[in-house]
Amino acid sequence: MIVVVVSLIVTFALSFLLSLHYSKLRLAQDRPGSEPQKINPKRSSRMGGVAIFIGVLIGMLPAKLFCCFKLFLSVLPIFLVAIYEDFFKSVRPSVRLSISFLSSAIFIGLYGEYIRYVGLPIFDSLLRINFFALVFTIFAIAGVVNAFNIIDGLNGLSGGIALIAFIFLGMAALDVGDYELLTFCIILSFGILGFLLVNYPGGRILLGDNGAYLIGFLVAACSILLVYRNNRVSPWYPLVLVFYPVFETLFSMYRRIVVKQKTPLEADFLHLHSLIYRRYIKENPDTTKTILFGYLLSSAAAYFLRYHTYALLFLCLLYVFIYVLVYIRIVHFRAGWIRKLRLL
Repeated sequence: MIVVVVSLIVTFALSFLLSLHYSKLRLAQDRPGSEPQKINPKRSSRMGGVAIFIGVLIGMLPAKLFCCFKLFLSVLPIFLVAIYEDFFKSVRPSVRLSISFLSSAIFIGLYGEYIRYVGLPIFDSLLRINFFALVFTIFAIAGVVNAFNIIDGLNGLSGGIALIAFIFLGMAALDVGDYELLTFCIILSFGILGFLLVNYPGGRILLGDNGAYLIGFLVAACSILLVYRNNRVSPWYPLVLVFYPVFETLFSMYRRIVVKQKTPLEADFLHLHSLIYRRYIKENPDTTKTILFGYLLSSAAAYFLRYHTYALLFLCLLYVFIYVLVYIRIVHFRAGWIRKLRLL
């Protein structure tokens, strides 16, 4: 117990202090207005992921979580490519996607865990074919990785989503007795918290692509380890925990391809969080707080239903209905009630 407490203190302190340090350096700075989704009003370092990576990696040593070090080996290819992108802005989206496939394949090779079932009979029959299951897992992990990058548009949003996800993954790990995964999730939570204290509300440092890809990959990997090492937990439980960024990505692809008839990789300012910020709340941290409140409610509901696949499936369908309804009303300027949520 003492070594775990030491790990938490080391992780939090390193992540917090490194975030402070990088925020003062002119390294990989984010420039306001350089892209449609850039709404941070000032130049800020994009080295937040590096601070979390170092803090968590060193913080794991006292707890001797040597098995979890393989997660950092897995994420390393996409993490390094993302750092390069944050510095030079010269990596094509297709290259980043390919490297995320590589990191996903390394994870599967090191752990031997992949998505073997989803609780739906027709789809499960396909997942019994190893090739299909492996390919599906690689695409699923890469999808979550890129989803966390898509929602990284407000101070504390992507990091806050990851923090809540790791807390609820850890709670489920505790319930099934997977103490190794529980410890790792708690350490990750403390690392993200150290970063968030510098990132939110003022945006002194940002996650950057390196941070968004890092936490997205680790959320996906921990979700697979939780479910397929402990088959009591429904595979839809971690999906509900990441459903906001995942559906945001899918809806954005639909919007860009079908509605706008453009490439799905083209950035725009029509994400849900961007519209809420620009049209109603108009304050970066308040918008994050509003979205996180709703996300926390859905995550808590998922936890109480963590063993019930069809109930969790219903939660996903309910989320889709609410998301689309709210999005349409925002587009038509009929969601003035959102302003009242900033008082929460």
